[in-house]
Amino acid sequence: VKGMLTVIGTDVINSGVGGDTSAMGKARFKKDVLDKNPDICIINFCTNDQAEVVATGKPNLPLDTYKANITYFVEELQKIGCEVILVTPHNPHKAENYYSPGQYGLDYTGKHMQDFCNAVRDIAAEYGCKLVDINKPQEVRYGYEQAYQKRGYGKVYHDV
Repeated sequence: VKGMLTVIGTDVINSGVGGDTSAMGKARFKKDVLDKNPDICIINFCTNDQAEVVATGKPNLPLDTYKANITYFVEELQKIGCEVILVTPHNPHKAENYYSPGQYGLDYTGKHMQDFCNAVRDIAAEYGCKLVDINKPQEVRYGYEQAYQKRGYGKVYHDV
């Protein structure tokens, strides 16, 4: 996509940082996003926020904090006339030898994913944002628990 958009004269800036939570993104949001005055911004935080801390059984970031962060991004972007597109995450792939829950003290396949995805959907609806709901086709086609446990990256994009 970036190559195609460059050909037609559109700048694409990827400010995503793998492993960041929405709180980490918020800390660098002004410099990395707002100061660039984007026309369109795609926001895809959730996987690291919802990851369950193995020692506590709680999400890496509380759901209320996550909602506040996503709402902040949307409100600040809309103030400058930017179109906001929110994205729900895919479900982590749990195939043997691919991912083992508990690495880094976090379980990305924890029980919190659905609540965080619903928060993204609710915010998109409330603020009139476009929504790319990568998570939804899995829920509809396989039922949430089955999709969550058995589907991974390749299957997600096939389903969408």
